[in-house]
Amino acid sequence: MHGKHGASPATMKGSATIDRFDPAFTDFGDFFEPLEPDLLFECSASVQGEHNALFVYLGHIVIEGPEVPVATASVDVQTIESWTLEREPTAVHLTLVGKSVWAARLPTTLAPVLEVALGKVLADKRAA
Repeated sequence: MHGKHGASPATMKGSATIDRFDPAFTDFGDFFEPLEPDLLFECSASVQGEHNALFVYLGHIVIEGPEVPVATASVDVQTIESWTLEREPTAVHLTLVGKSVWAARLPTTLAPVLEVALGKVLADKRAA
């Protein structure tokens, strides 16, 4: 018998009950479609009970959260005048400034990778 339900490893691919050492299950990529080629960073998280999400693409940024005027905004990177990333005790606060102001709070642990992704598309626009 293999796994929790007695299925063999060959029939368990993609099942949530796979033995962790099952050689037939080696690629978590089988669960998802390929990422979009211009997607640099993606995060969706609840911070202090509020949903926030950020998707950084080469040409635009999609931002969601309670501090976004229209709940979800897709912002062309050419229209962003400046951005800041402030570390708080429980989150990192991202602010994008352009024709409007968009902000989101994301887990503090994501700050380093978020800085890299934003730096790639908005490097010369970071506020001092």
